Amino acid sequence: MDMHEHRRKRLIALLEDRYENDRKKFCDESNLSESRLGQLLSPTYRGGQGFGEKAACSGQVIPDTALSFCSATAGASPSLN
Repeated sequence: MDMHEHRRKRLIALLEDRYENDRKKFCDESNLSESRLGQLLSPTYRGGQGFGEKAACSGQVIPDTALSFCSATAGASPSLN
């Protein structure tokens, strides 16, 4: 599995676990457009290479979590504190 596929899977897991697959809610709370989210989740957009460092580390904080967009898509887990 390459980095882009790993990040797509992590984002899909985040959408499922924290947003019950509600893409609109996720986009509203993270200031990410729905079209950009679709690109990030697409295995065919830019040959599956559309989820690079710039996209993963956009600095957007995902509400109600201790993870930034970068951390969540890189595979981090929230602290247990």
